[in-house]
Amino acid sequence: MRWVVLTALLVTGCAPWGPASKAFDTTPEAPVPEFVHEWDAQVDQIEYFGTKPVQLATPGHLELSDELAVGNSRGDVFKFQAANGSELWRAKVDGPVSTKPTSGAGNLFVGTARGEFVAFDLHSGERVWELRLGNSVDSPATESDGRVFVVDAADTLYAVDAATGEELWRYQAPTPEYFTVEGSPRPVVKDGEVFVGASDGVLRAFVEATGELIWSVDLRAGAQQFTDIDREVVIDQDVVYAASFSGGLFAVDRLSGEILWRHAAASIQDFAVYEGMIYATSATGRAFAVSTESGEPIWGFKFQLVVPTSLTVYGPYLVIPTDGPLYVLDRRTGYPLRKMLGMAGITSDIEFGGNRAYLLSDRGQVSSFKLGW
Repeated sequence: MRWVVLTALLVTGCAPWGPASKAFDTTPEAPVPEFVHEWDAQVDQIEYFGTKPVQLATPGHLELSDELAVGNSRGDVFKFQAANGSELWRAKVDGPVSTKPTSGAGNLFVGTARGEFVAFDLHSGERVWELRLGNSVDSPATESDGRVFVVDAADTLYAVDAATGEELWRYQAPTPEYFTVEGSPRPVVKDGEVFVGASDGVLRAFVEATGELIWSVDLRAGAQQFTDIDREVVIDQDVVYAASFSGGLFAVDRLSGEILWRHAAASIQDFAVYEGMIYATSATGRAFAVSTESGEPIWGFKFQLVVPTSLTVYGPYLVIPTDGPLYVLDRRTGYPLRKMLGMAGITSDIEFGGNRAYLLSDRGQVSSFKLGW
């Protein structure tokens, strides 16, 4: 997870800037979005946090039941009704919750900064099982066909029985001898195969049932450090889209592992794939879009004096936190539609579910905003 110092979405206004880039059509196609505050819930009591992020986890929207799960830095886990913020249950883990809670097979899965990986009964909140992994767990787990896949901070991929917590297999990626970026990607499962990157800049595909390595592809593109693949891949038909922090964006053939194209871009923070376009943010202060077919650029936007981090596609918009305000860009043109200011202190990613956005502040407050246009 990359740390962000965000602002709350209480004071809004239209962005007063010029075009995203003179090289592309920058007429906005989308209306200016509306963010309407709905509810707050206090999940932690933090009196002082200075400049260090306190809350490490992102709220997790449970789509099937329209509920929200969240963990705090004290090891408390909560489940709420997403519509109104009413608390359904709470539980406890060992150490700060450091992952977005995810669900599957009737359980809720949570990882901690102390390496505990826990399954709770999704409806009652009762602890079902727990595992002690070798290192902290920084990325959400993925459940598929009764198996749970999770990666720890040492690039170990674990396959676990979702009902019992029994370890089925594991794969340890080589440890790089150079500098890496903090964080690890969420495993992605598709058609009986598991896809996950690692700090060594290598993307790997495994047989879901056995852990057998199918193929591996080096996405470092000659970089000597900060080669991490920290964000989960996106699979569209038979193409795997991935990002190496230093290597750029890649399209990889899902069956063979062959690189189809590369878009060179430094310091990739996050990316998303939607309707034939890949949207990405960079630590160099840019957001941009490229074609999924060729990797050729479509538009680019340069932020002023702030660094973008995560990125989410929401309808016709891109919602982009930075280490200052939160920005909303027109998805098709990159035109800046809204810049949101207010109270500092949100370091987790924003979670979207249905027509709402959920934020966890460093002071331990979960807030829900309804989105519209």
